[in-house]
Amino acid sequence: MKQPPTKQEPISKTLEARALAIVRVAALWQPSPASGITRQIALTLEELSRVRATHRALMDDLLRAECAVDTELMQPIDPGERSRQQGRLFTIETERRRLQQATNDQLRALRHQLLDLLNKQQHLDPDEN
Repeated sequence: MKQPPTKQEPISKTLEARALAIVRVAALWQPSPASGITRQIALTLEELSRVRATHRALMDDLLRAECAVDTELMQPIDPGERSRQQGRLFTIETERRRLQQATNDQLRALRHQLLDLLNKQQHLDPDEN
């Protein structure tokens, strides 16, 4: 009888967990090439966190703006103002999509950089892996 497939974590989560484990146990300031790569890994992990935090903050701002417009639309307003407010909602949604795409692009580039650094670190210090 076939075993049901086990659900695997996405490679990006595994990649970041592996990088974090390496950074936690490494001596970052040793004068060696492997330590230099480990410092770059630590910096890349920080950058990933910063990009995510910035994304969350910007999305929260967009949500607040959208709520303000929705609140205005619930009030009795003239048709011209209603049309302008609906245009603002469309602009907010467009900005949300643009922001999501830009963040995904940034995260993708940082994950590729992290993978390259982990591969280099593994070649320089195979006993650590």
